Amino acid sequence: MSKQQHAAHNKKLCEKLYEENEFRDWVITTAFYASIHYVDAQIFPRDYNGEHLPSIDKAKAFLQKSAHQTRLKLVQELLPNIYKDFKFLHDNCLNARYIDYHIDEDTSQKAKKYLDTIATTCQVFTGSTTFFTPAH
Repeated sequence: MSKQQHAAHNKKLCEKLYEENEFRDWVITTAFYASIHYVDAQIFPRDYNGEHLPSIDKAKAFLQKSAHQTRLKLVQELLPNIYKDFKFLHDNCLNARYIDYHIDEDTSQKAKKYLDTIATTCQVFTGSTTFFTPAH
């Protein structure tokens, strides 16, 4: 399964959960995990500070950070126009999963909106799911 397919699958579930408006914590969680696949499709593979990074695993070893912290750093540097949205999803997903699953409607709406922005930013408007080629 490609990153794009995985992202689309998670996004579809996020949209279904959003419409049902019952499990807002999972709206945020699925929005974040869909966004992970969208940004990974943009970021990898790439050369970064003299190192070839084919995947998040190689990047986290190179940067000596967790996968989430590595991704946040790379999104901030390489995709700065979506960093704020991605960080919102990251932070609110951690809250929803580990601290408090009671999520208000406004936060759920923002999660869906930010996922849509990330998906749009990471896609080429060709009528397909072709994505931008990451810069090397």
